[in-house]
Parts: sequence; structure tokens; C-alpha cells
Amino acid sequence: MGSVRMPVILGDKDSTDTWLSSTSGFKSVMKPYEESDLAWYPVTPAMGKPSFDGPECIKE
Repeated sequence: MGSVRMPVILGDKDSTDTWLSSTSGFKSVMKPYEESDLAWYPVTPAMGKPSFDGPECIKE
């Protein structure tokens, strides 16, 4: 069974500073991110390959 991972989205400088400088206080910045603050774009299946490096990587 593989690792279960979840990305961390730090929405502001204070959260980023806390995350990077704290060994225990980081839990205060761990909360669900508002879906309305995110933008979703379809991507090519090639994005799943580590060697993929084309202009499609940044295409909206």
C-alpha cells in the first residue's frame, strides 16, 4: 500500500511563516481551504510523468 498524502495550501504570509518556523504551532494553520478560492483546470495525462516539461505545463 502506498503513502497517503495531502497537499498543504498556505494562503497567506503569516501561515507560511508559521509553517516554516514552528515545530508544533503549525497545527494552527492546518484547516480546510475554501474551494471557492481554488481554480481548477484540466491537464494532459502527460502531467503524471516526471519527465514531462512542455508549454502545456502552464497552459490555462
